[in-house]
Amino acid sequence: MLSSHPVLMSGSICAGGRKISKVWLNPEPARIGPASAGRPDAPGGMGVAGRCAENVAEIAMHKLPCLLAVLAPCVAMAAPTAWTPVPLLRQIAETAVLQGRPGSTVSAHIDANVRLAACGTTPQATVQGNGRTPSVRVTCTGPQPWTLYVPVEVQQMQAVLVLTQPVAAGQAITAQMVQLQPRNITSLAGGYFTDAGVAIGGLATRALGAGTVLSMTNVRAAPVIRRGQTVTLQYRSNALTVKAAGRALADAAPGQVLRVENLSSHRIVSGVVGPDGRVVIGAV
Repeated sequence: MLSSHPVLMSGSICAGGRKISKVWLNPEPARIGPASAGRPDAPGGMGVAGRCAENVAEIAMHKLPCLLAVLAPCVAMAAPTAWTPVPLLRQIAETAVLQGRPGSTVSAHIDANVRLAACGTTPQATVQGNGRTPSVRVTCTGPQPWTLYVPVEVQQMQAVLVLTQPVAAGQAITAQMVQLQPRNITSLAGGYFTDAGVAIGGLATRALGAGTVLSMTNVRAAPVIRRGQTVTLQYRSNALTVKAAGRALADAAPGQVLRVENLSSHRIVSGVVGPDGRVVIGAV
C-alpha cells in the first residue's frame, strides 16, 4: 500500500534558538508493506520506520532546551524573588528580649535553612514568657505575610554568694566558707544572696556541697532566742509601749513568730522576734 500523505508532528518547536515551523516524519512518500518497510532501497533512501526514528531523535535533542526556556519564567513567577535573611531574624528576636532585660546576654536559635519571603516592612516582634528561654513571635504583614516563633536563651550574669567548701546540715556559715562568684541568675529558681553579711552566721538547712549558691532555701537565720530563755516582751498600742518579762517556748531567729509566756500574768502570747532579741506584740 502506498502512503502519499506525510505525517505532521508539530506546529512549532524550538531547536537550538531556531524555530521549526513544521516537522515532518516522512517528507517523501514511502511504500508501506512487508516488501519495502524498513528497506534501505525503499523510496526516500530508507524505510518509514527508520525515517521516523531519525526525526524523533532529532526532535528529542532540541525539545528539552525549548521546554526549559518556556517554563523558566513560570518557575520564576511562582518562587519569591528574595528571602528574609536569617541573621536579620535573629537580630530582631534578640533585640526584643534585650529591651526588657538590659545587661543580659541573649542567643536566638533559628535554623539556617529557614526560608521566609522578604517582608516589605520591618517585621514586628513580641516577647512571650519571662523565663530562661522566652519565645519571640516575629510577624511580617507585607505582601507575603508570615509568622515565626523564635526561642531565645537568656543569660544574666551577676555576682552571688557561693560556698567554697562543703558544710553539714545545721552548721553555721562563716566568712571563710563563702565567696562572691558570677552566675547566670536566670537559672537560679531558688533565689540567691548578693551580700555575704546576710548569710554569715546562718545555719545550713541541709548538707551542702562546694559551689552551692546560697539562698533562703538552704540557709536559715541562726536563732537569737533559745527555748526557756528569758526575753523582753514589748507591747505596742498606738503611741503606748509597755514592756514585760517573758519566757521563750522555742528557739527563734529574727523575723520569726515566737510564743512566749508572760511571767507576770502567765498568759501565752505570740510576737515577732526583732534583731535585738525583743519580742514585739502589736496590741495588748
